[in-house]
Amino acid sequence: MKKVKSKGTFLNFNSIRFRVLVSYLLLLGFVIMVGVLSYVNASNTIIENYQSSTKQSLDLLREHIEYGFDSVEATAVEYLVDEGLNEYLSGAYEADKNQHNKYYTDKKSELITKASANQFISNIYFFNDSVFSLSTNKKSTLGMYSLYKNSNQGEKALQNKNTYAWVKEGSVIDDTLQISGESYAVRMIKAFYDKDAFLAIDIKAEAILDIINKIEIGEGGYLSFISPDGMELHHDGVWEKLIVNTEFYQKARESLNKEGVYEDVEFLGKDYMFLYEIVGDTDSMVCALIPHSVLLQQAASIKYVTIAAMFVASVLVILIGGSIYLRISGSMKYMITNMKLIARGQITTRFQRKHKDEFMELSSHLNSMMDGILGLILEVKSVSSQVLVISEKVSKSSEVFAESTSQISCAMNDIEGGLTSQATDTVSCMSKLDDLASQIGHVDEGTRKMQLIADKTKESIEESLCQMEVLREKATKTNQITQTVIETIKELHRQSSAIGRIINTINEIADETTLLSLNASIEAARAGEAGRGFLVVAEEIKKLATQSITATNEVRVIVENINKTTKSAVTNAELAGDTITLQEQAVQDTKGAFDDLKFEVENLIETIHDIYQRVNSMQAKKQESLMDMENISAVIEEIVSSATSVSEKTLSQSETAQSLYKTSEEMVWQANELKSTMEQFSIES
Repeated sequence: MKKVKSKGTFLNFNSIRFRVLVSYLLLLGFVIMVGVLSYVNASNTIIENYQSSTKQSLDLLREHIEYGFDSVEATAVEYLVDEGLNEYLSGAYEADKNQHNKYYTDKKSELITKASANQFISNIYFFNDSVFSLSTNKKSTLGMYSLYKNSNQGEKALQNKNTYAWVKEGSVIDDTLQISGESYAVRMIKAFYDKDAFLAIDIKAEAILDIINKIEIGEGGYLSFISPDGMELHHDGVWEKLIVNTEFYQKARESLNKEGVYEDVEFLGKDYMFLYEIVGDTDSMVCALIPHSVLLQQAASIKYVTIAAMFVASVLVILIGGSIYLRISGSMKYMITNMKLIARGQITTRFQRKHKDEFMELSSHLNSMMDGILGLILEVKSVSSQVLVISEKVSKSSEVFAESTSQISCAMNDIEGGLTSQATDTVSCMSKLDDLASQIGHVDEGTRKMQLIADKTKESIEESLCQMEVLREKATKTNQITQTVIETIKELHRQSSAIGRIINTINEIADETTLLSLNASIEAARAGEAGRGFLVVAEEIKKLATQSITATNEVRVIVENINKTTKSAVTNAELAGDTITLQEQAVQDTKGAFDDLKFEVENLIETIHDIYQRVNSMQAKKQESLMDMENISAVIEEIVSSATSVSEKTLSQSETAQSLYKTSEEMVWQANELKSTMEQFSIES
């Protein structure tokens, strides 16, 4: 059997193999794209959550510092309205030195006790030009009020007696009293209403550091407390101007917002996220710089998990898609190669498939069809051989008859025997022509059966196409249901967000309640013994606010877990929707493959129809041969009946013999043509 090489169709964009390969490459691309999008979304979510948690921590830090500053202001109010202190600063005790010294000693002890009891207060100072300064510091001096008032810092701080001034840069107070600038974070200055005196309270730097160090910002991050006049205290306790000299800090200062977030800021040659909050009305600021490397480090584990999932999914897609592609490609290549062999005349070619799939069923039908065609061709070939033999015999008989006719004048005695032999051969020829007619009828019947088989194959393909369309519609409906599930989960996520807003409202109420409790405690302390009962109520309110904050934090954790679970469900549902969409596309591609197969079967039906027309032509030739043989028989009967007048009709008989010889020559030629045509078909097994 001569083998036929199949032309490569890999780059043929219309081939089924190319479409299957492209489909699975697209599926692999979608898997990689989904993995990348999942990682990006997860990274963004982690960064947003980290930013939100840092912002909340910064809020708590600011609130804690504000609480300390409020307690300092409350202490300042307490001393500003102290009648004894006002009298001392007015010089009322100067006339009685004992009373002056006793008050000075008692008040200094009270100030030291007050400063020790308050974790935010480092030192307390009262300055007046007429009396020695009263403070927790060991040194006392005269004329400090005028000295400080005439300084640049003093002019700004004492300009408005109704407000508190918060400063940090070194001043004449630090120089005169030899106070270290690193011992306090910021200093509050407040002038007395009706006298030339002022109150100064230093805020402990350690208290501020204890608060800001409660926030973990990661390696390479910066957390600073910045005073209103631009002095910067870092979380490591170092005073150094770094953030205040940056452009983003200046923008934050110029902004009307008391809090904000700046992403992608450059600081010391690296990328950071900048967060800030203004502390109450003090114009102090707490700032945080979080390096992007810390933010991305949070998403590193998700990155590795995503890469692993993408790798496993890609391997599975390659293995499954490769096996299906190789099976379809191999089956199509095998079918095309065998069809080319059949088209070139190798009728004995058969289709053999090991896998029980649609190609195996198609191979079975094609084998049945080829068996029928082979049977028909064998019958036609057998008949053609017989026709050739008979034609040769007729040719020889015609030649002999012509010779006998030319010698009829000298062989009259042999005419009767020759005519008898000729009549016998003619009857035999007629019988064989009848057999030929019968064989041609069988060929015609086989051709009709082939056409019926091809029609049934076409109907089977059309029925398969209908089933593929039904499958595609079901996949589309499944995709729509998946989209409905996704929308439902998203609605649940929005409801969870509403719960979060309610929790924030409860937290704000709890914060206001805490502040109210603090104010109530201050008022109860002022009331003394009469306010003791009110103090108990304030403590209970504070406990209730603390319990409310604890409960809302627990609810917040539950809501965040629900949000995470909901987001995961949305992601899984969207992946399911994408997979069903790809399945729908695969069904559409399979339908296209069946359309191509239908086109090939239709071409086969046209070929069978052409064979059928040729068989009909052979039947017409058969009728012509029968008519010729009938003419020969009539001529022979006429010769036998006219044997007595052979001499008179010798010329006519000679002409008839020549006509018979030409007819036999034509029959031989036609028989040879039929044999050559049949030899084009290879029927050897």
